Amino acid sequence: MRVLILMATFNGASFLATQIDSIRNQTHVDWRLLIRDDGSNDGTPELLSALAAAEPRIELLDDRRGRIGVLENFSLLLEVAAARGPETVALADQDDHWEPDKLARQTAAMAHLQHKHGDDIPCLVHCDLAVVDARMRPISLSFVRYQGLSWPHRPPLATCLVQNHVVGCTILANRALLDRATPIP
Repeated sequence: MRVLILMATFNGASFLATQIDSIRNQTHVDWRLLIRDDGSNDGTPELLSALAAAEPRIELLDDRRGRIGVLENFSLLLEVAAARGPETVALADQDDHWEPDKLARQTAAMAHLQHKHGDDIPCLVHCDLAVVDARMRPISLSFVRYQGLSWPHRPPLATCLVQNHVVGCTILANRALLDRATPIP
């Protein structure tokens, strides 16, 4: 299952090499990384160019739109992804660090969901995450516990409406969901 990873960046030079290394070290190797920088002035564009030159699975989106903000940046990346037609899309923040089996576990879960429900049903896979400081030292091994959220095995609709259980950087969405979610108004 091919994964198109979308990353919006802005002044993230101090984190990007570590994050991109964690993506390059995934046990699931059928991925592509599409990055759009939002007008960084800390050396991020130069670092991204060097990383993309060293890894053919990394592509930089140069739309010359300048600074548009994080929400519009991810929205634009999702629209570009929708036009390209990937099987699945994952979102990545510039300061993440992915465990080596993140994509393997998520694509296996997605394959199970699509086998059960069909490829034309929107499916989303997500997970909890660890909260760390700028030096990658653990603050909490669970974002859910850190935020004081309840996460029953099958959360009732009322819980889902008042608690954000889905953190963007943990998302893997299938094509059917991407088609229905874009363009973002």
